[in-house]
Amino acid sequence: MAIVKCYECEREVSDSASSCPNCGAPFAKSQPQVKPQRRGMSTGAIVTIVLASVFIGGGAILFSVLFICGNYDRSCQVTTVENIAYLGQSIELYKMDYRHAPFARDIRELQEIFEETEININQAMFKDGWGNDLIYERSGVGIYTVMSYGSDGIPGPRVRPNAYGDRIIRHFDEDIIWSMGRFVQRPEGAQTSGRR
Repeated sequence: MAIVKCYECEREVSDSASSCPNCGAPFAKSQPQVKPQRRGMSTGAIVTIVLASVFIGGGAILFSVLFICGNYDRSCQVTTVENIAYLGQSIELYKMDYRHAPFARDIRELQEIFEETEININQAMFKDGWGNDLIYERSGVGIYTVMSYGSDGIPGPRVRPNAYGDRIIRHFDEDIIWSMGRFVQRPEGAQTSGRR
């Protein structure tokens, strides 16, 4: 005599019983055997889930790093534009008082001139958002340029003007240039991390 499971209620019953004492299901010698169901996932499914998690998690981390870097460069570029505009407007004020652009060979001499003339500019205004010194060039009595070489700190080629004559930069490492009271090369729209 052996103990088997009832095919209806799955309770244990003697194989010699004619019916299940629990549910009354007829119990014959040729009763179908209930196969135990396997619980849990297969090894292949577990490996697939683990690999997918690593892939998705790694992708999320990579995206986060790129997003943070993009926001950093965007923030630096905004600071650079603000500093150049403020410095350029200060030079325009100087020109109104003295009828010429400051006679300075570089940004450090310009800073000294502004300190002597009591034009109030914070020392941080003489740097771009990436921490590099801004560039000041004077090529005539009223002709001057203030610029940043962008995120890479390397002078780049001038950007070709669009149909309206504007020189719009699209990359964080391109130069931002102010001359004669206005931006002659400036960022606009979405920016990317490298020249194309």
